Amino acid sequence: MTTTIERPAAPAPPPEPEPAAPARGRRGPAGWAVRWRVALRIATHSARRNRLSTVIATTMIALPVAAAVFLLSVMASASGTAITTFEASYGADTQAYLQVPPACEGCTIEQSPDGAGWGGDRATGTGTAATDAEVRALLPAVAPADIVPQHSGTLVLERDEGVRRPFGVVSLPADRVGEIFAARTGRLPENDREVALSWRDAEWLGVEIGEQVRIGTVDATLTGIIDSRNRPVAGVLTVGDALDLPESAWYVLGDTPVTWADVEGLNAIGVFAISRYVIDNPPPDEESWTSSALDAQGVGIGAAVAAIAVIEAVLLVGPAFAVGTRRQTRQLALVAASGGSRRDNRRIVLATGLAIGLAAGVVGVVVGLAALTAVWLVLAQGWDPLPRFAVPWWAVLPPVAFAAGLALLASLVPARSVSRLDVVAALAGRRAEATPRGRVPWIGVAFAVVGLGVAVTGGVTSSMLLVVVGIVVLELGMVLSTGGILSLVGRLAPRLGVAGRFAVRDGLRQRSRTVPAVASVMAAVAAVVAGSVYVATAEAEQRAVWRPGVGVGLISLQGDYLLRSDEVADAVPEAIASIEENVALEGWAYTYDIRTRETLESMPTASVELLINPDRDCPATEDTTQAEWEELQRDDPRCVGRSYSQSFWSPYGDGFLVDDGSVVSLLLADGAADAARALAAGSIVVENEDDVWDDGTAHLQISFVDETDPEVPGRVETIVAPAVVSGLSVSRAIVPPALVEGVEGAETVLIGAVARPAVPYEAEWADRITGQHGGIDVDVMRPFQSSMDVLIAAIVGVATVIALAATWLSVALAGAETRPDLATLSAVGAGPGVTRRVAGAQAAVVAVVGVGVGIVLGLALGWVLGDWTLRTNEALAELAREGGQVPSVTVPWLWLVVIAVVLPALAVAGAWLTAPRRLPLVRRLAQ
Repeated sequence: MTTTIERPAAPAPPPEPEPAAPARGRRGPAGWAVRWRVALRIATHSARRNRLSTVIATTMIALPVAAAVFLLSVMASASGTAITTFEASYGADTQAYLQVPPACEGCTIEQSPDGAGWGGDRATGTGTAATDAEVRALLPAVAPADIVPQHSGTLVLERDEGVRRPFGVVSLPADRVGEIFAARTGRLPENDREVALSWRDAEWLGVEIGEQVRIGTVDATLTGIIDSRNRPVAGVLTVGDALDLPESAWYVLGDTPVTWADVEGLNAIGVFAISRYVIDNPPPDEESWTSSALDAQGVGIGAAVAAIAVIEAVLLVGPAFAVGTRRQTRQLALVAASGGSRRDNRRIVLATGLAIGLAAGVVGVVVGLAALTAVWLVLAQGWDPLPRFAVPWWAVLPPVAFAAGLALLASLVPARSVSRLDVVAALAGRRAEATPRGRVPWIGVAFAVVGLGVAVTGGVTSSMLLVVVGIVVLELGMVLSTGGILSLVGRLAPRLGVAGRFAVRDGLRQRSRTVPAVASVMAAVAAVVAGSVYVATAEAEQRAVWRPGVGVGLISLQGDYLLRSDEVADAVPEAIASIEENVALEGWAYTYDIRTRETLESMPTASVELLINPDRDCPATEDTTQAEWEELQRDDPRCVGRSYSQSFWSPYGDGFLVDDGSVVSLLLADGAADAARALAAGSIVVENEDDVWDDGTAHLQISFVDETDPEVPGRVETIVAPAVVSGLSVSRAIVPPALVEGVEGAETVLIGAVARPAVPYEAEWADRITGQHGGIDVDVMRPFQSSMDVLIAAIVGVATVIALAATWLSVALAGAETRPDLATLSAVGAGPGVTRRVAGAQAAVVAVVGVGVGIVLGLALGWVLGDWTLRTNEALAELAREGGQVPSVTVPWLWLVVIAVVLPALAVAGAWLTAPRRLPLVRRLAQ
């Protein structure tokens, strides 16, 4: 009997689980934030592990940030807000300051609400200065006692020892002076026999609190030192009516504001007004008087210059980030092996840059604010404190953003390289590099050629914008060409020794380490060479146009602009006596100018002009457009701006010396004797051939001012006399006194003197006599002084530090990566010095290639900049038109030799000295 046993049915397979819903947060802003948070955590950990590269990168970014924060904060603290500036200038309790402008009495005034700009019109004005009664009538809401008149004028202050000088003096009512001024030391004056001075004036006079000074004809006691650093008046303050000074301004005190309507009413009678209320509550834009213009080319140039600065900064900081990324290779490979994508690795590298950039920004802000605090505390103890301690947002946030952006830009190339990471090779400890693309160097060469062409075109056409854009493209091209340059250097490897071959081939294999270091050295050296060429060319320009004029060693004495001619006549002999105590004089003579005004505070009585030969004058007219004017400047030599000697004699800027030969005969310059004879014969001595007319004469035009109405053209007289061109750079024209005396209403005014020393020029006696001597400014014509070497030395020093940092970073990373190779060489019999020689050779590869290419690039940049500055210098254009020798682009070859030799030598020496002599043999994996 057969029994059949049925197999039980197989259990049904369990249902397949439904696919899990995608995790939330992996997409959208939340997922983006999570991924960046993880990347930042990894980046922060990596930055702590690679301390050397992190510290160097942070320092290089933090230093410019600290400088920017410090300078911007100092600017904000020094300028203050509109209100703090108003209070520093006019007093903390002042509502408004009113003044009749000395040069526009009786005008109708139109001004900006903040008082930054104003203009006057005599034609629509009252013709007479506003009176105290008129001012008070226009401010009916202000209590009469709160309108405080100010009396001011110029008086000579004198001490018992004979120290005297003119000063601007202010007198205010004794019962209100404390609401306007404050005493820093001592107290304010309480009667008309007391005076307070600013600390500078007290120091100049050598007077201390409690001592006597004479103000005009009044003896007064110094009672205090006032803080008047920003006030529009001189620092001599008194009270009462003893000095009989004219009324010049008003302070509005109390609580009643002066509105914009009040200001407009005051403007109508010729009173300029600055009001606290108007500064806080400016009128609508259509009522305010402003003018502004935006120069598109200036904005473009600024943007291009900023682009150059960013490129330089990225190149200089780049090696530190490249080193850090190389040291992260195994960590990034682990991330990739654990499922991380290429984007994750790129994000980690960028996050490292962002973290370092933000940290550098914070460090820079802290350092900058610490420096600001130190400066503020130091200045607060002195007489010139900053008006306020201000740290505006625009002094902090933009520098921090710049630091973060700079670090991100410097991380872009390393981030791109890790996306091509060979994970297996990295985990096995093998160094794998992507095959370099052959077309990149050629693209760089094309960029460099195009950039150089654009820059040269900009120099020829005097377009700074093209110059800067060309420099940007040229630098980018040279950076892209760096890999190709290394390949060319690699062809020399077979001809080198063991250490040299090892270093060159290692540098070629590990381009991600070598190229950033070479580019950084190249950028630093190119900047220093270009800067050195520019500085040397600029000095050659200055030397070419510099004219000793009166001769090296001649002493000039010029009266203070507030002195009248009779006061100058009294003060000059005293100054001469003081000079003779330090240096023997061969002779001296008074100097005179054609009278155009008594002092700068008085109204002009005439204007003097030397007329150019019509055939040599530029044909431009008032109807000439800007484009036509630029074309004339480029094509017509007559339209090149003329540069005349700054007047050595006149404080007023007219600068026409009146002399019969007695002054010129004392000059120490060539041609002085011939010029003196010409003046004695009645000729006008001119400086420029353009001032000689076809008949051999010079035409000096004197335009007198109509005293009844200065807007109406007055009488015009022209002096015509034989002209003699002299090589003296004294003034545009030297006129014999007889010619001036022959013109009705024309006269001369004493302005100073010249003295001829009996001994050759020496800096020692020149330094002793230079300065103020009783209201007379004494100066000595000194030889041309060069500052080129100091500037170039500073530039070279900074660039050397940066280049050495980049080189040694690369060598340190190379030493860590090549240690197994060097240990193997030692194990098979290489001497103990091989390690050091290899380290030195690796430094030489980076330094020599970077310095060599940097010098070539720097010479190109320097030539472009030097040629541009030579072409845009009007003084040189005039010199060329006169047949003078114009300098060319100047290269400081000695400094270039120093850079080419010393910098690589320091790099090699540093690497050689710090390299270990012996290395232990380590286990190595097959590659």
